[in-house]
Amino acid sequence: MKLSDGTAIAASGLAYCLLACATIWITDAGAGIATIWPANAILLAIVWTLPRNRWLPYFLACFAGNVIANMFARDSLLASLPFGIANMAEVAMAALLLGRTRNSGEAFAGVRQVARFGVIAGVLAPGFSALLGAATAKVLYDAGMLQAYLTWFTADALGLLIVTPVALMLRDGELLHWYRQLSRQARSHAAGLFLLVIATTCVTFGQSGNPLLFLVFGPTILASCRLGRAGAVLSVVAVAAIGTFATMHDAGPLGILGDDWTKVIVFQLFLAVLMMTALPAAAELDSRRHLIAKLAEREAALLLMMDRSSDLILNFDRDGTCVFASGSSASLADYTPGIVVGANVVDLPHPHDAGKAKFNLVRALDDPAHSHRCEYRLNDGGGGWFWVEASTRALTDADGQVTGAVSVLRDVSHHKRQEADLRMAAITDELTGLANRSGFVDAFERELPATDRIETWVGLLDLDHFKTVNDRHGHLAGDEVLRAVANRLRAELRPDDVLARIGGEEFAVILVSCSETTASTIFERLRSSVCEAPVAVAPGVALSLTLSAGFVKLTPELSREQILAAADEALYFSKRAGRNRVTIGIARRDALAA
Repeated sequence: MKLSDGTAIAASGLAYCLLACATIWITDAGAGIATIWPANAILLAIVWTLPRNRWLPYFLACFAGNVIANMFARDSLLASLPFGIANMAEVAMAALLLGRTRNSGEAFAGVRQVARFGVIAGVLAPGFSALLGAATAKVLYDAGMLQAYLTWFTADALGLLIVTPVALMLRDGELLHWYRQLSRQARSHAAGLFLLVIATTCVTFGQSGNPLLFLVFGPTILASCRLGRAGAVLSVVAVAAIGTFATMHDAGPLGILGDDWTKVIVFQLFLAVLMMTALPAAAELDSRRHLIAKLAEREAALLLMMDRSSDLILNFDRDGTCVFASGSSASLADYTPGIVVGANVVDLPHPHDAGKAKFNLVRALDDPAHSHRCEYRLNDGGGGWFWVEASTRALTDADGQVTGAVSVLRDVSHHKRQEADLRMAAITDELTGLANRSGFVDAFERELPATDRIETWVGLLDLDHFKTVNDRHGHLAGDEVLRAVANRLRAELRPDDVLARIGGEEFAVILVSCSETTASTIFERLRSSVCEAPVAVAPGVALSLTLSAGFVKLTPELSREQILAAADEALYFSKRAGRNRVTIGIARRDALAA
């Protein structure tokens, strides 16, 4: 049940007043300054979670409570005002420096947040307010400035450090929520840990001869690690309650100290150290547990996605050995984890692509900030190969060190086939199915570097008087003639030879690895194949054709243009000499025919 704002403000002021009265009466050090001051922690826990525009009523209520407490306890209005101002300034400074927090979980979410709280609430804010408080004590009570400053600073700093986390968690209901979400077994476990803390504290403060305060740290840290922030706060509260009772009755290890002021200060310092040790450890572990839970959720979602993925996902170590595999598609079905895990990256692709796959992995390991892609072939399980695209990125640990890489393999065989079809279409003559001019140029450029090792010949062929075919019988008949001639020429060539249609009725041939005699024989067969039988272009219509050709030997020191110019010159020599013949040309830099 939430209180209305007015009721909450009044309750805050009353609580501040009662707590201030109690601590002044019990712990006044004789200089007008109490040696224990938890009241400011209550106010800080309240305003820390509120927007600044709602602070003023709470500060005014608690200031009034502070003034009333000082008047009742010290019967001095003159001291009440500056003491109240100093206390309110301390809380305001701490709240401003800490910034607004929505809940205790956000305020103590990790070591950094706890450390920041410790510096502001344990040093800066009480150090500032102690100046005004000590000055007031010196003027009104003739107290020593240094002792008054140390008393105020210690009381307020330790009060803020010890009580604020407890008050904030109580205000937010975190402790109740923590208890409710525990299972019966977890509650029994928590009870056992708290009993261990209580028993150890009783043993520690049940004797006075030995300084055994350190014994309390073990069970407290254990409870903090196992139970989180709630365990840390409740353990410190238990230690504080038992230790306070023992110290007030001159029992416990602090009994070896001298005056009561020293005992109170040392005991508060002990509690502050205990809280600032247990709370950061608990906060860090809570943060890690939360992170682990989030990672577990994401891992479960990721594994589900990977299992249903059409891609193959592989994890490699730095040596290139696959340590994890997940996901599959129809083409990748043979690459199950049992087969892939343990294999090296060079064992998976086609032997000719192994170096490419290895290089892609090395690039990813050397450049962890980017993904790297390459394509290689995998065995399809039937003796064939299919193409995959491998996208690879390095994996790093918390220190940024590269530990391996993850590679996603996607079947791109369909795209490869499409690319091959498009590439073939780009270099294929649509009418005859032969290579076109682009295909011929590509083949020429491939063969030219090898002409210093093997003999290669290039020839140009042209149908004689082809224009009359189109003029007399139409272009459809002309197309039929070109298809028939292409088939006849193809039948006379060897598998490694290249035949292309590079113009209307002009063809080009590349003869690979043959002597001049063999080349002459092949070109004569080509000429004869065209003229030896008429070409039927329509029912009852057959055309007799002849072909002229010129060919030259490829010479590596000459350019493609010079070689083709020489072949063209040889072709036209055949034309001028009466057509239907073959001429051998000589490729020279000036491209003159023989």
